[in-house]
Amino acid sequence: CALPIYVYLRIMLVLGFLAMTVVFERLIMLNFVYNLDFTKFLSDLRKLLAPDDTSRALSFCKSVSGTSLPGITRRALEAAETDPTTIRGVIEEETIAFLPRIEIRIGSLMAFSTLILLTGVLGSIDSLWNTFHVVGVLDTSEKQASLGSEIATALNPTAFGLLLSMII
Repeated sequence: CALPIYVYLRIMLVLGFLAMTVVFERLIMLNFVYNLDFTKFLSDLRKLLAPDDTSRALSFCKSVSGTSLPGITRRALEAAETDPTTIRGVIEEETIAFLPRIEIRIGSLMAFSTLILLTGVLGSIDSLWNTFHVVGVLDTSEKQASLGSEIATALNPTAFGLLLSMII
């Protein structure tokens, strides 16, 4: 019992929609939540640190953002007040702790891409199986005309799967 091609195409569309949702969510997070004017932030921070006013620099980091560079800088300034030798370790530790927030759900895109491609191949194989079964019961004159069009139609899910996988 073969499934119709449109079932496989709909499954691929749903998976593609979910993958594109992840892509747009990550773009929104990177552009609006974690975005920072790096040069302006550093110049303002240097101005505050020039007179050794770490308390104002800390409050500046808190006011700018609690994420990305201001959060890492704030922790480094706090470490500088207690033990200046630990600054490098704190920066590395905070960076390593922050990176998973940026990379979250990006690994699922490879899984979506693979699932879409495999669903397309499965749809093509299922349709080809059905095509050869149907051709076996047709008359010889009808076999040739039917076989060409059915095989061309059977390859559509694979082509669609490849296209979606490349986009994702």
